[in-house]
Amino acid sequence: MCRGVRRAVILGIRAQHPDIGDEELRVCLMVRLYGRSEALRVFDHVPDDAC
Repeated sequence: MCRGVRRAVILGIRAQHPDIGDEELRVCLMVRLYGRSEALRVFDHVPDDAC
């Protein structure tokens, strides 16, 4: 995935969730780019309301 797309998604997440922490941002980014099922394979916990 190109860096520009990843950066655009991160900026969108930060715009919608200005107080999001780094770990939450990583989870949210993974969910948006690859889906919740893939995020669950990488992270121990993915909240039901993750982005």
